[in-house]
Amino acid sequence: MKCQEANNLLLGIDSMIRDIKASSQPPTIQSYLAKYLIVAVSSAYQESLKQIILQYTSNVSTNELHSFVGGTLERTPNPSAKYVKETIKNFSPKWHRALLRLKIDRFNDMDSINSLRNSIAHGTQVPVTLNDAVKYYKSSKKIIEKVDLLLLGR
Repeated sequence: MKCQEANNLLLGIDSMIRDIKASSQPPTIQSYLAKYLIVAVSSAYQESLKQIILQYTSNVSTNELHSFVGGTLERTPNPSAKYVKETIKNFSPKWHRALLRLKIDRFNDMDSINSLRNSIAHGTQVPVTLNDAVKYYKSSKKIIEKVDLLLLGR
């Protein structure tokens, strides 16, 4: 990935997954860790998208526009597939079409992370396993990587 901040966030999630899997925890603790992982992934996606867009605007726009975009991104929601698609479409219909070439499952998995994160944050008991959380992350992180590629190039 071109955006080092986003890359570091995703590497941190990868490291967290390795650490969780390496520990032999009872199922109850694994369930709590899975919920923590969901929240951490959602936060990493939100910050990654922000950093990728800020790096892009830093490269192609005036300081004033970059500052405006940065201020606007402070109020971004937890990233859903719809939010990511609409944001990329606002930059370029061509980029939007390229993003839509990703498997639909990747977008569904991003929405699963978003939905679970919201449920966890609002105190709803959610039955998520560590395997589910890891699957959703590994699938949906391809969206973040694709956004990085579209906005920042190879």
